[in-house]
Amino acid sequence: MRKLWHDIQTHKRAAVLFLAYWLATLAVIPITRTPGGIPYPVVALLLTTPLIAGALVGRWRAPTPERPVGRDARLWGGILAGVLSAEITFLVMGGPSTR
Repeated sequence: MRKLWHDIQTHKRAAVLFLAYWLATLAVIPITRTPGGIPYPVVALLLTTPLIAGALVGRWRAPTPERPVGRDARLWGGILAGVLSAEITFLVMGGPSTR
C-alpha cells in the first residue's frame, strides 16, 4: 500500500484524471439505474475502471536507470490497484443487497 501511495503522489496528474473518470462513471450509476438494474453498457464502463487502474500502476512502476523494478512488483501493484478500485466501486454501488 505504501508503494501504491507513493506511485499516486509521484504521478499526480494521471491520478487526478483517473479519479475524475472514476467519479464520472460512479455518477452515471444513479442516473441510468432502472428497476431492472444497471444497463449493460454502464456495467461494461464500470469494469474498465479496475483495468485502467491496474494498467496505470503497472506503467508507473516501469523500471528506470535510477530505479530497477521487477516484473512482479509491477504485476502485483497493478492487481492491488485494480482490486481496490473494484471493491470501492462495489461498495459505492450499494454492496450486497440486504433485502
